[in-house]
Amino acid sequence: MFDCKFDEESGVLTIDDGVVELDKHMLEGIDINQIRKVVMSNSVERVKAHALEKCANLEEIVFSENLETIEEDNFWDCLKLKEVKFPSSLKSVLARSFEGCKNLEKVVLNEGLELIGNYAFEYCESLTAIDFPDSLLSIQEGAFYNAKIANVVLPKNLKEFGDLVFKDSLKNIKVD
Repeated sequence: MFDCKFDEESGVLTIDDGVVELDKHMLEGIDINQIRKVVMSNSVERVKAHALEKCANLEEIVFSENLETIEEDNFWDCLKLKEVKFPSSLKSVLARSFEGCKNLEKVVLNEGLELIGNYAFEYCESLTAIDFPDSLLSIQEGAFYNAKIANVVLPKNLKEFGDLVFKDSLKNIKVD
């Protein structure tokens, strides 16, 4: 049984229907440097740790509409990734999930998101703006360390705000 299909010509990795957790072992035999786009079936609820790290040519991710968690170190060093739009089902983006995505310019956070983990968007040097959903409860240590965000408005329901969240990044901060 296959868990995913990879089209070498287009660079599209499609995660099969029925897969609940996307795991790094599913990609054995695939040259990750050829992956340009990932399309997740709506059965995917979790992207396991390290599943898609260092996919240097990854440009686009179509997330499952049922995705709840992106575990740590997932899209780390995906250097061609420019935009990420999270599905409404996503609750947690864990530690270092998008660390080192130096060309990531836009992140659309969904209403329903509750947690942004430690250093989740560290060294996303092209990220200049972010809008936080009212549902966000926790932004952990260094989440946007060395991004280039100038101004933010924090949601009023925020319960945890870690150290160094906007280190070397932020100019103005406002609590809603």
